[in-house]
Amino acid sequence: NDIFGSNLVEYEAYFEPLPKLGLWGCATVVLPPTSRTSMLGDYHVLAFGGHGTGPDGGKSAARSDKVYQLRYKEGRWDKEKGWECIDLLLTGPVPSSKFQTGTTISTIHMQPATLAAREGLAACVLPAPDNFPDGAELQRLVAIFGGRAGPAHPSDDFLIYEPYTFPGTFWKPTDVRGNPPAARWGHTFTALSGKNSNMAVLCGGRSTRVMVPTCHVLTLVPLSDYCGTGRPDSRSHFLWETVNGEISLFQHVAVRLSSEQSDTEHEEILIFGGNEDSTNLFGSIPSLSPLVLSVDLENDNHEIIPIPRKEAEDQLANIGSSGCYIDDESQSGSLVVVSGGVPCNVGKSTSALSLFRTKKDGTRRILESVPLRCCLSDDDPSAKVNVGSLVRHSCISLPKRGGGPSSILLAGGGTSSFAFGP
Repeated sequence: NDIFGSNLVEYEAYFEPLPKLGLWGCATVVLPPTSRTSMLGDYHVLAFGGHGTGPDGGKSAARSDKVYQLRYKEGRWDKEKGWECIDLLLTGPVPSSKFQTGTTISTIHMQPATLAAREGLAACVLPAPDNFPDGAELQRLVAIFGGRAGPAHPSDDFLIYEPYTFPGTFWKPTDVRGNPPAARWGHTFTALSGKNSNMAVLCGGRSTRVMVPTCHVLTLVPLSDYCGTGRPDSRSHFLWETVNGEISLFQHVAVRLSSEQSDTEHEEILIFGGNEDSTNLFGSIPSLSPLVLSVDLENDNHEIIPIPRKEAEDQLANIGSSGCYIDDESQSGSLVVVSGGVPCNVGKSTSALSLFRTKKDGTRRILESVPLRCCLSDDDPSAKVNVGSLVRHSCISLPKRGGGPSSILLAGGGTSSFAFGP
């Protein structure tokens, strides 16, 4: 029954210290290289909102309404500039009078909006829809949902950020249809491939006092009617569709698995960790089993499938952990990195990183732990990883650097009882 085979490769993880972000509960994305920077391998990492003292280490922690960026340029991280506040980089304000009636960006009509100070929001870079002629342009758009401005103020804001033409400006789509998600925070927002205009999946989260167990698929639909103008309307609209079934989780992780591991009509989101008890944020709770949300790209027959979890895989049940998919062509199955979190059972220890491999066995999906050794030098204090701060942080996969190994970024982290992290 060993569908992976017996030859397990041991991996080694090496750490490079980066400038401190000083925020937890922020939403972090990596922008894909543009046509101008793709040959150079340059890219930016953006962090939205969060709670903490920020990169500058203010005197007191607060919720943030800022956007920070960290640049990877010419083969190295820009550690000298560190996390730069986008507002301070703007050469001039966007002329709001020009956009009083809104504007169309990448076929989507939107109006200027603001990102209120909040934590627990989620964001993803929208894919290029396969049935749009200018779909490549949509890869520049970041979608943001939810968060909370305070314990009694969860948000249902659905915002778009276009980082190149109008950096520092947020937009609100004017035509959003279907069943929009309720206000929530501590949820996940995971990009899909863009096939049949399926853009992203939003799962779980918490309102003021209770879990919000609904899941929603976001699609982008082109308008084909003539709207009385005698020509097709060039604008598109977003559509929210509610998934049958519930995922009652908060502070969990969602990772889109490799497309090679799914058939052409489905995409799979691996969901694990988190808390299912809205009244007990970090106490001892029953261990939770991972789930797979199978997104039907053709007929909208989405399915939530539990996965058996071995006792040895405790880190998949942590609260406030993070994770991402990494590509390794030498291995069969998808590789998923899991970082940090608070153990769901008191007395259990946690580690900076764990590695799991997942593969389909017929209709079942199997998870298996993969040996991973974190190489931390005792002689180099800067290479230490503050495991205690790896809670409500970000773990995101980075673009590959030529033929080199896979890289991930660990950014932010902490809670009111933990140090603000890396």
